[in-house]
Amino acid sequence: MDTTLVKIDSSQLSFLKGFSLLDNKNLVKRYKWHAFRHYKNRNITQIIGPLVIFIDSDLPKNVKSEFIKFIKDIPKINNLSFAFTNDFEKANYFIDVMDNEVSSYPYEEKLELSEAEIKDITFSEMTYKFYANNDHKLLSCHFKISRSIINDDLFLIKLKKGFFRSLGNFFESKYAPKESILYNKPILETKYITDYDIMMLKYHYQHLYDFKVDSEIFDSLIILRKKIIK
Repeated sequence: MDTTLVKIDSSQLSFLKGFSLLDNKNLVKRYKWHAFRHYKNRNITQIIGPLVIFIDSDLPKNVKSEFIKFIKDIPKINNLSFAFTNDFEKANYFIDVMDNEVSSYPYEEKLELSEAEIKDITFSEMTYKFYANNDHKLLSCHFKISRSIINDDLFLIKLKKGFFRSLGNFFESKYAPKESILYNKPILETKYITDYDIMMLKYHYQHLYDFKVDSEIFDSLIILRKKIIK
């Protein structure tokens, strides 16, 4: 067994036999960028159980309708499912419109952004925080939106991109297809979930890991997969 996996029992690796997605070098390379970027100590974060979504009533009705349709169009993915509720107490994913300005960027950093950058950056005026257990499995998520942007032309696209990214704590990439939710700019072509996006979700949720997986461990899993199928 690879030395990076010495603390993982071999019984935890039986899923590799059916993880044929790891054989596609090109898609694996793309997935690794979206999941880890260049951060060696970043762990894969996965959602536990069905995602039950509560949407703030202040979200414009047309935006809410299109957003729900977008989520319902996501095909069935192993270990990932969605539901909607109007009961706050039954939700584990909360989308809130905030009166105060919110951003994933600290106040000082945001002041340095140009108008063009603010327009292009998905989380310049939105942010999310998820709560996870020790295995980096998502238990709940609070997605916050600045009220000032909810009527902007690109808001719905940014909302779709932001929500999708939160499913795996994904990074965007300029190398993703321009129509992809994971492309690094909210262009008008980014309206629907693409086959590329679906594949990234499949990589992310093919197996719910019961151990921490960073980029080094993920590379070791690929090597072990090759040994298993010889």
